[in-house]
Amino acid sequence: MKITIHDPTFCQTDQPKSLRINELSFKKEFYKKEAHYGKMKRHEYHEFLINSKGFFLTGLLPRILQYCKDNKIDFEIISGPGNLSSEVPLEPDEISSLFKLRDDQKILVTSTLNTNRGVITAPTGTGKTVLIAAIISAFPRAKVLFLCHTLTLLKQTQKEFDNYNLKDSSIISGANKNTNNSKIIVSTVQSFSKPELLNNLYNKFDIVFIDECHHVSTTHGLYAQTLTRLTAPRRYGFTATIPTRTEAKFSLEGLIGPIIGNFSINEAIDQEILAIPKIELLPIPTCPGIKDLYRYNDIYTIGVVEYRRRNRIIIEKAIELNKLGKSILVYITKIEHGERLMEIADLLKIPFVFVRGELDSETREKIRLALDDKKILNAVATTVWSEGVNIPSLDCILFAGGGKSELALLQKLGRALRKTKQKTEATIIFPLDSGKYLSEHCISGLKTFIEKGWI
Repeated sequence: MKITIHDPTFCQTDQPKSLRINELSFKKEFYKKEAHYGKMKRHEYHEFLINSKGFFLTGLLPRILQYCKDNKIDFEIISGPGNLSSEVPLEPDEISSLFKLRDDQKILVTSTLNTNRGVITAPTGTGKTVLIAAIISAFPRAKVLFLCHTLTLLKQTQKEFDNYNLKDSSIISGANKNTNNSKIIVSTVQSFSKPELLNNLYNKFDIVFIDECHHVSTTHGLYAQTLTRLTAPRRYGFTATIPTRTEAKFSLEGLIGPIIGNFSINEAIDQEILAIPKIELLPIPTCPGIKDLYRYNDIYTIGVVEYRRRNRIIIEKAIELNKLGKSILVYITKIEHGERLMEIADLLKIPFVFVRGELDSETREKIRLALDDKKILNAVATTVWSEGVNIPSLDCILFAGGGKSELALLQKLGRALRKTKQKTEATIIFPLDSGKYLSEHCISGLKTFIEKGWI
């Protein structure tokens, strides 16, 4: 079998039929209306990693080669021009001493410099930006693209790059598209994926970094259309949580690369880099209004969003924590839920702020700083604050919004785990809901905490 590496995006095999098998595929579903009854019926099919012409994403090459080795399939690799980085990086020890890296950071930097592509997993608060800065510094001549998905992350990253003396950088976002021939371009994927930019800059970079790369979860969409166009031979992703869906894992691996380094939350806690999570379970009386409901959306609306007794318990918990001088961030998923919590907070005369997408980034930043300085002790937030928000002094997280996604749970939880001189523990408050669907989601969250050894 011949496998040709066409470019950093695509490879091709001359024997696709031998690799279009279930082990190299994932299940997808679609719904089709039945002819006689007019009902939508669910159908499943296999999406193969290799298409009928033998093409597959270059990041999947190690997986394909391992399959060939395991099944004694002989292969020959044919590498096209321009598929490897021409610049040899500086020695990891030289970079480590320059940035005063911890032992775990040295390992991750070394893993990255030893390969052209891959994903690094490390929890929020363990120094992701210094890792990226160290890797950039190892390639003095390289042109670098840093992609993220929010303005908050974008501005925060450029500021931190400046702190690490990487001052030759430009921001691309919204109307600001002036790159000034900078060594480092920091951009949101939304801005960079626009044709007028992507068509002009797709071949200008040696390295691309993707922050919060678990968002690269499909072979379609903004990240996919951007990464499949870029010719950068080196591409590295950073995330605190790897997606669990098979399609998402294969998409991440194919577009960026396999996992090349991992530093877990528990390792960071054991090394006293992160605060110790203290799980506090908050009993919630069963909502009588959901007894005869069957649809999830109806149950969630009545049993979570509009359940006044539950909402009052949450606000009263904040009052209890405030008396101890502690700050709290309450996560919700629906705007109406936040509004109802704010009404009860106002009724009980406890100051709360509500952070949501419609607030401009400048206002959100002012709230973040006030919360970190403890000029504000209480905030309700939608998922707009689930990632890329640095509030080191935050004492408590309360999951008011429910849901069963482990990835979302750990991402939000990470907002409180940064350790400071004043804070060695973080309180994670988890409502114990009951009833159809709600108890299932509750058990899912408890399972995550148990698997981590936190309860």
